[in-house]
This record gives sequence, structure tokens and C-alpha cells, in this order.
Amino acid sequence: MASTFVFKDYRGLVQLRLGSADDLEHVHDLEPARWSSTSVPIDQLLCDPGFTANIDADQNGRVRVREVQAAHDWVKARLKNRQRLVERTDTIHLADLDTANPDATRLKALAEQRIKGSGSITLAQIREFRASYAKKFPNGDGVVTPAQITDSTLSAFAATILKVHSTLDLSGDLGVDEAQLDAFLDHARKLSAWEAEGASSEAAKSIRPLGEDTAPASDLVEALAPKLDQFFAQCDFLGQEKAAAERLTETAETLKSIDAKDPAAIRAYLKEASLGRLNQEGVLDLNGWLNPIFADDVKKLAAEVLPKVLGLPAPPTKLGRGEWSRVRAAFEAYRAWRQKKPADLPDGLSGEALNAMIAGPLPEQVRALAIEDKKASEELQAISDLEKLALYQRWLLELANNMVSFPALFQGKERCLFEVGTLVIDGREMSLCLRVRDIGGHKAIADSSNVFVIYVECERKNADTPEKMTVAAGVTSGTRRGIAIGKRGVFYDRDGNEWDAKVVDLIVKPISLLESAIGPFVRLRTMIGERVQKLVGSKLDTMEKSAAESADSHVTAGASVALNPTPGAPAPAPAPAPAPAAPPPAPPAAAPGAGLQGLLVGGSIAFAALGSALALVVQTVANINPLKGVLALAGVVLAIMALSAFLGWLKLRKRDVSTLLEACGWAFNVRIYLRRALSLRFTRVPPLPAGSIRERSFVPLVQAEEEPSGLRWLIPLLIVGATAAALWYFRAEWMALLGQ
Repeated sequence: MASTFVFKDYRGLVQLRLGSADDLEHVHDLEPARWSSTSVPIDQLLCDPGFTANIDADQNGRVRVREVQAAHDWVKARLKNRQRLVERTDTIHLADLDTANPDATRLKALAEQRIKGSGSITLAQIREFRASYAKKFPNGDGVVTPAQITDSTLSAFAATILKVHSTLDLSGDLGVDEAQLDAFLDHARKLSAWEAEGASSEAAKSIRPLGEDTAPASDLVEALAPKLDQFFAQCDFLGQEKAAAERLTETAETLKSIDAKDPAAIRAYLKEASLGRLNQEGVLDLNGWLNPIFADDVKKLAAEVLPKVLGLPAPPTKLGRGEWSRVRAAFEAYRAWRQKKPADLPDGLSGEALNAMIAGPLPEQVRALAIEDKKASEELQAISDLEKLALYQRWLLELANNMVSFPALFQGKERCLFEVGTLVIDGREMSLCLRVRDIGGHKAIADSSNVFVIYVECERKNADTPEKMTVAAGVTSGTRRGIAIGKRGVFYDRDGNEWDAKVVDLIVKPISLLESAIGPFVRLRTMIGERVQKLVGSKLDTMEKSAAESADSHVTAGASVALNPTPGAPAPAPAPAPAPAAPPPAPPAAAPGAGLQGLLVGGSIAFAALGSALALVVQTVANINPLKGVLALAGVVLAIMALSAFLGWLKLRKRDVSTLLEACGWAFNVRIYLRRALSLRFTRVPPLPAGSIRERSFVPLVQAEEEPSGLRWLIPLLIVGATAAALWYFRAEWMALLGQ
């Protein structure tokens, strides 16, 4: 009898409890709408890749509800002690196998007889046996490699087949199966039949008109065919009109484009030029001028081919269109036969050697070995099933807990399968870290999660091989502090490997109530700082410009005196310049020292204005009851903080982890909101080690050598002095207040 459904309420998130083998039975009865997640990308599951490869039955890269249910049925049929699922061990105890199931009996026999497990067998042992098993013969895949064949002749024949047709053996080497053997034999038979057709007595005269000389003669004819066809066509064109002759005649203008000093350019031109002198009769003079690029081949054609094909007693001196057509027709059957030739076999295998190979015993011996290897496929499948059982026993319950419910999020130190590691940055540990393939696509969805997210690029070297990974980390407690693009940290994956991390993008959201409360004052401080910096900067620019203009006036006056050293002598008149159309009125020339005086006067006025404003502030403050003023100011500050904190709280309570996962490709039915305990778990400042002693010291860690030792007390003394002055100034009000 199945156990009762037990649901746990994690502050509004009601999830089925999966803590025992009996609880796991409920995955078949629980409606998919009650599952927290109904579809998960396998690249988000940080578990053994062999497990995800087995459970993803349709190999679509995702794990869905029915695949989890089918995996549980498969395990249930083979294990009678399903408590091992709760232990999450990859060690198979042979006594746990249900021998009432034929598959389980087969698995047990394999483990006892071949792997020789003594009562139990681990996943590592299964994989080690499989690796060694794959290198042996037979290994169950129906593929035979030359290295697995002891007979040297048969091994050489298999190696010959591999050069044309091959497949991959379980050992990782190339080998031959029945399909590859049949493909090779078919290829060899076609090549043999093609050779026989060319050698038959019936086809000898039509296919080989020159006997053994047919092949080189045909090759020569084919090589010259384009140029001879061009020559006869141009001769036909020449006799049409006078304009045609002009077009076929090279002129000085057309030859200008050819670099006469460049051999390559000349050869390129000759390759396109006519084969011989063009004439309206359409006859090639074999003893006349011939294109030097093709002259040797033409003379060889005239001496060795034309007399045999045309039946001439001596090489001809001329070649007309009719004779050329007869030569082409003589080799037509040979050309057609050559076009049907299959691809050559390796090592020049052909003729009698090829026929002897395919007709001998070697092909059937290789086929017998492939069949023998294939007979071991049942044992190979048993090894795969043993590995599958060990993987399911280890990971199935954990996967179910990452789809049906997420207890690891809310209790204990266990981590969910999607938590890729821990990011250490800005003095904090952040464990809500997800693997991200595309930052832009993830950010578009994750922005609605209301979680402050930092995207970091992680890099490390694994045996001199660089590895990269992009991680999205949620900042769930504290404040933003120094987190910004370009900030560096370190990332530790689940295996303890260390990666260099760098922030490359952000989603800025409220992180805590404290940050929300002080947010307006932080923004006010930033705004005031920017305004003051801008105002002071503009004033400094104005003063620098005024000082520069004053200095220029001094330099101009000094130059004028230097050019007129004789007292009373008039200065040389400058050369007249054209006046502008509408000249602006020139400012009056400043007397020497006027810029400095203006600067002093302006500074005095500004100082006086500042003093007046300060006096007004002091007078106003003096007329206010200090305690009431402080209380009023504190009330305003607290009201702003309370309102800002309330608005921040409305956003903080809607921070949703499931949206971050949906951005990674998960399909969710529930909302996983961040509560305080969860926020503090995902982002924390690690405590000091147990038994640590914390000493407080006011000595600065670093003392600059050029800093006078007395200056470090200047600011505290000013604060104390200002406080004492304020107390003395308002002594009457404080006495009256205390008297009340």
C-alpha cells in the first residue's frame, strides 16, 4: 500500500515531500500541474552526463515529467531494495537485484561472472570494465578492426577496406562491419566489370581503336580539343564580314594592356590566342606558325595520331575541319567508357589481383568475424544497463526533488542541481549562481525577477586548455557596495575548481531594506556632489580663462614697449587689414594689472557673499530651539527612510528565483519568492573562524612617510572644536531647557 501524500509548506510554497522510496512512488500520481518544474534543459543539471544522456529518452536536450516517471519504472522493475535510491549511492549491491525480472538476473550474472563483483559493484568498476571490454573482440557492436584480427592476411584485407569504407568501433578505432564490407565488394565488382568491358573482344575495336595506344592518343586529343575547336570557329567567323576580321586582328591598342616584360603575362595572353594563322579556308597549317604554348602537342598529334586514325602513310602537313571531326569521332566510344569508370581502389588494386581478392575466402571470413562480434551485443547491452542502474540509483531522487519540489533551497546544506558554484566578490559569498549561455536573452527575462543580478565571465586553464563560462549570480542581501562592471572576484565551481571572474553586466534592483531606506540620501549625495563638482569646475574654468586673458594683455603691452624703445617715438602703424562686414564693438583695453585687480575684487565680493549667507544661516539657527530643530530634522529623515523602505519592501517581497531559472530555459509552475532566510543563505559575509579574537586598534594600517604626523588629528580636533563652540553659543537655551 502506497504511503500518504505529504506536502510541505515553505511559507506559501506547497511542495510534495520526496524523502523516501515510498514518497517517490507518488511521481506517477501527482498531476504535472503540481510539479514545480515540468521541463528542464539538461545543460542546467550539474550531475553525471551519463545520467542525463540515459534519462533523456528522445535526446531532445530536455528532461520532462514522463521521462522521470519512465526512469522510476525502469529502476523499480530491477531493484527490490529501493532504499538505495534514498541513500543516493552509485554502488549496486547484487543482493538488491530482483531476480524475478529476467533483465535483473542477466545483470547479476554479468557482474558476478565477468566483472567479478564481490557482493557489490561500483559505477567506477562498471566503467572501467566497459572501457577494457570495448577494446577486446568481440565487444558487441558488430565492428571488427584490423588490430583485433590475428591473421595477417585477413587483417591486411580489412585495412584495405578501411581506406574506402569504414565505421567507428567501440574501442575508438576504425573498423569494418557487414554494411561496410558489402559496400566495398559492390565497388570492387563494378570496377572489375568496367575493366572487363574494355578488354572484351566485341568492344575492343570500338573502345580501343589504337589498341594499347588508345589511352595516350585520346588524352592528347582531349587536351587539344578546346584550342582546335576555337581555331576552326574563328576561321568560320573570319569569313563572315570585314568587321569580323578586324575584331580577330590584334592591334597596338589591344596589346598595350600586356606587360611585354612579364613572362607570366605573355603566357597568359598566348593561352587565349589562336592556335595558328586564321584563314577563311579553315585549314590549320601544321608546318606553319603555331602557338608556342601548344606547338609541341600539335606536332605530336600530327606525327603519332593523325596518320593512324586517318589512314595516312605519313604525317599530314595540314588539318581541316573534316579530318578533325573524324579524329574526334574515333575516340567517342573510348571517352564514353572512361566516363563510366568507378573510383580507383587503393594501392592500384585492379585486374587479376582484384578479382582474386573478391572471389577468394577473405570477404566471407571478415563477415564471419563481424557476425561473431555482433552476437556479444546482448552482453554489451547488459553492461550499459548496469551503468544505467548505478546512475539512476545515485541521481533519480535528486532529480525528482529538483522538478517536483526544491527542498534543498529551504533546508540543510545540500545544493540544488542548478547551483553551479559560489562567487566570492566584494567581501561576500554568493551561491545563487546559474550557468548562462546568452547574457542578452537571459537578461531580457531575468529583469522581471526583481533580483539584483551580476553577470560574470569566468576563465581558467585546465591542463593548459583555456575554459570559459558565463555565470549569473543573484545578490540577495546587504547592499550593492562596490559591485560594478569591471569588478573582479573569484568563482569556485562544485568540484572546487577556481576560476577568475569579472563582472560584465548588471541588473540593478533593490537588495535589502537598508539599501532601500538610505537610497534617497545616497542619490541626494551623488546629485549634490555632481552639481558641486560641475559648479566648481565651471568657476575654475572661468577664473583660468580670465587669468589667461590678463596674462595675454601684459605680454601685448610689453611687446609694444619693446618695439618703441625711443621715448615719444610713435609706434609703427600696422598694415591695414580689410574690415569685416559687421564688426562687433571691441571691448575697452584693460590697463596693466586690471585682470589681477578684477580677480581680487571678484574674490572679495564672493567671500563677502558667502559670509553673509553663513551669518544668515547662523542667525536662523540661533533663533530656533536646538532640540526642536534636531527632532524636526530627525522626523523628516525618518519619514523619508520609512517611505523609501516601504516602497523597497514591496519590490523585495516579489523577488522570484523561478524567473531566473525560466530565463535559463526551465518550465515552472510555481513562484519561488526570496524570503529573509533564503536571502541570507544565498548572499552572506562568512563569520570569523571559531575561537577568533577581535582586537580593535586606532593605529592606521599604513602611514605615508610624507604625511605630517600631526595632520591626522586635524579633522577630529575641528569636529570637537565645532561641537564645543556650538554648545557654548547655545548655552542659554540648553540651561533653560534643562531648568524645565
